[in-house]
Amino acid sequence: MIKKLLFLFLFFFSVHGLARGDAGTWTVTVTAGEFDRQNTVVTFLLPGRVADGIYGMKMKDSRNHTVYAQVDDNRAHFILEELPAGESVTYILDTGATVETDAMAGVTREVAGPSVTFRGEGRELLSYFYEESPVPGEIAPRFRRAGYIHPVYTPGGVRVTQHFNPSRPHQYGIWSAWSKTEFQGRMPEFWGAHEDGGRVVADTIALSGEGPVFSGFRAKHRYVDFSAPEPVTALNEQWDTFVYFLGGDKDYYFFDLHITESANTAKPVRILQHKYGYGGINIRGHEEWIGERAMNFMTSGGYSREEVVGERIRWSYLWGDIQGKTAGIGLLAHPQNDNHPLSVFINQEGEPFFSYGPLPLKSIIIEAGTPRITKYRFVVQDGKPDPQQLEQWWNDYAYPPGVTVRKKQNK
Repeated sequence: MIKKLLFLFLFFFSVHGLARGDAGTWTVTVTAGEFDRQNTVVTFLLPGRVADGIYGMKMKDSRNHTVYAQVDDNRAHFILEELPAGESVTYILDTGATVETDAMAGVTREVAGPSVTFRGEGRELLSYFYEESPVPGEIAPRFRRAGYIHPVYTPGGVRVTQHFNPSRPHQYGIWSAWSKTEFQGRMPEFWGAHEDGGRVVADTIALSGEGPVFSGFRAKHRYVDFSAPEPVTALNEQWDTFVYFLGGDKDYYFFDLHITESANTAKPVRILQHKYGYGGINIRGHEEWIGERAMNFMTSGGYSREEVVGERIRWSYLWGDIQGKTAGIGLLAHPQNDNHPLSVFINQEGEPFFSYGPLPLKSIIIEAGTPRITKYRFVVQDGKPDPQQLEQWWNDYAYPPGVTVRKKQNK
């Protein structure tokens, strides 16, 4: 834990230090493109080097309307409230000085015990276990694990994920794992948490800043093959995660997850196609969703739970009643992902488990020097989902507004 927290502190100090970077005034023109935009996450790279922080962006020719741009690692993030299709808007961004905001008005984070928790306007949104979570007494110790997201709450405070279910203790909220692999002539299995097979081990974590737009983290995991004479890391995995809270009057929020997998040795890792196709990015839903009709399922292709296994979809959504309230969580897949759109495995025995990946379609190979990058956006919502709204959110993610940044010329 000391090593991880030291790494976290050094990262935060280095990227949030006193250097101000290339201060200046910029015009930022945002074009909606062919879609109407509403509460859309917009990100863009800044020319030159701009220090991390929060900056004001004033709408050109308007004295009253200002939005916050949060800069992290030279990329600005802001929320575009509304812009009709085909229209554009220009902002003036002054990077000469950061602005002060209400610390509780945006996304904050807190490190406590084995996890880091993110909150929006003080409401708990989600946690990430950077160290192994304590295992309940009825669960075998071998199922201990770190490197996953749980719990996930809606803006209304309804928990929608679960870990350590007694019948499926190897399913952990939102996590990544592969079920059938081939590496150095062996076939380690990173799915079932077997001590003599493969395990996913959390390594380090670094936190990004807090602010009115987002907070997040970068975590590194290792896929360790314990079936070798000496344990060897087969894959390195990096999670870049961004938690966006859109305001207390919204019944939904987003978080983005970018996963980079790279071979750790000169030997490739082959991830094998198989009939059931689970493996990749996975969701374990709330325990009240156990049962054939307790959890509802919606997809971009209109497939039912019984029809969807092996089908290609762009987005999916799981929802149901939890303690008398309707809530759910959806996954939107980016079109730049390998072999997009990927396919689905969902449990047909009443378990609230969903897996999104390539394995019903084909095997994949991760070779040295050629990382595999996949990107997802999750939406967490109170109430029943609207398929048209989900389609709009996917369009915003897949085909975001265009952004042009130019240095403002003094007259």
